[in-house]
Amino acid sequence: MAAHFTQANQEVHSYMLTDIPDSLKSNSNPQAIKSRNRIFQVSSTSQSQNSGGVLLFNIAPSNFSITKGSMALRARITFTGTGFDTATGTAAVGLDGPGPALATANIPALGNGYSVMQRMTLYGSNSSIIAQHNYLNDEMNLMLMHNSNSAYLPTDASLLLGIGSQPVYVSATSSYVDVVLPVPLSIFQSATQDFPAYLLSAPLTLQIDLASVARAVAVTGTNAVTCTEYSVSNTFLLFQAVELPSALIEAERMAVKSSPYVMTASSTLAVHGSGVSAQVYFDGNLINSNIVDNVANTFYMLKQFMHHNVQGNILQPSPIAQVISAVAAERGPGSNTYCRNYYSLGFDTTSFDEECTIFGGLPATNVNIQLAGYDVNPTFLVTVLIFFDVLVAFGSEGSMSVKR
Repeated sequence: MAAHFTQANQEVHSYMLTDIPDSLKSNSNPQAIKSRNRIFQVSSTSQSQNSGGVLLFNIAPSNFSITKGSMALRARITFTGTGFDTATGTAAVGLDGPGPALATANIPALGNGYSVMQRMTLYGSNSSIIAQHNYLNDEMNLMLMHNSNSAYLPTDASLLLGIGSQPVYVSATSSYVDVVLPVPLSIFQSATQDFPAYLLSAPLTLQIDLASVARAVAVTGTNAVTCTEYSVSNTFLLFQAVELPSALIEAERMAVKSSPYVMTASSTLAVHGSGVSAQVYFDGNLINSNIVDNVANTFYMLKQFMHHNVQGNILQPSPIAQVISAVAAERGPGSNTYCRNYYSLGFDTTSFDEECTIFGGLPATNVNIQLAGYDVNPTFLVTVLIFFDVLVAFGSEGSMSVKR
């Protein structure tokens, strides 16, 4: 019997040939980092400001990243004047919008809260300019007028941006409108990454220069109504942020010592105008040989600029038909002056239409724009807006630099 047990046991069971069930194993998938999501409300350091004033906000370095697409400005815009009426449209004072600031030309239905913003600038360490939008009110009028869904304007935009909204009546000399305006800086809205506030060495400063009364306020109606001043109060910068674990932050700070952390923010070239013949040169080279001298061709160029595609329904259609109808309804048949007063022209210089392509636009040191044909309306204010792609690099010790 003893000899029987001297042989090796060759007995084999099926479970020995089968891998351990997944339900008994440790999960090898990437695990979520331990973080906390918060909504911040940062008050302005400049308190209430009148026309021509400056709103200032500081964003301190902290162990969080600012979620892209979440930053907005909360404010109350208060109008002061005479003859204000509770009835809508009879003696109304409200936010300005596309078109000249005249009762015969302005479209009240497109008045919006961005009209009070003449300029927006983001300063980094050592007062370096990280992002800046001049004539921001004109820029947003362009986008709302020509690149907004018609269903968005009277709904969400009415509540958030004050689109076409009747200010709240307080007295014959005062009324107000509350707005929450997304901050239209690409570094916070359309960048490729969330903003790494944990890499800052000094606070960011957001400066908003307020427009004049003439640029910000529209007065309509037949009664004797005037607006002598407006103020912006109850101002807060709202944004969502993710608080990150210290180990991840330290790893990122060590990484930027050898290779900078890079963010991408995008853009193009646009011209506000009406009835023009336009040519564009980059470093002496003619970029556009298409003579833009009629309404149809102007609209064709504008849609190409907006979408890099002439099919208007690819992204968001222009609410042009609705605007033309609104103008005709307001002033009667045959009174459509849309093409003369509210049109815009654009030139798309994007070489590659891919999200992964950095600096897809056309590089240039000198841009020359030649405009002609303003005999129809020579007093119309023309605003030239140039948008461009930028790279923002975060280096060691929290330094920030813009690469163009």
